Amino acid sequence: MADVTSAFEFSQEATLFGTLDQFLHFVKETLSRDIRSVTQRIKIPERDERARLHTGAWRVVLCGIDIAYDIGEDNTVTICGCSAT
Repeated sequence: MADVTSAFEFSQEATLFGTLDQFLHFVKETLSRDIRSVTQRIKIPERDERARLHTGAWRVVLCGIDIAYDIGEDNTVTICGCSAT
């Protein structure tokens, strides 16, 4: 969680959110909608295996923060790490 906090404090774009909790809520809500392409969701089983291990199989940049995350079959999001871009 420390890397999320430091990336949030460093990012200029994340200042759209008043608090870290508001930013995390935005991230989890966005990622739970499963913004991956159909090909990524269906045809890449090796990433699904990595996701079960919570190693950050997927990456996305939101508000200037590079987020490594995993998403479960029930769209449960696990943030595995992040850094300011």
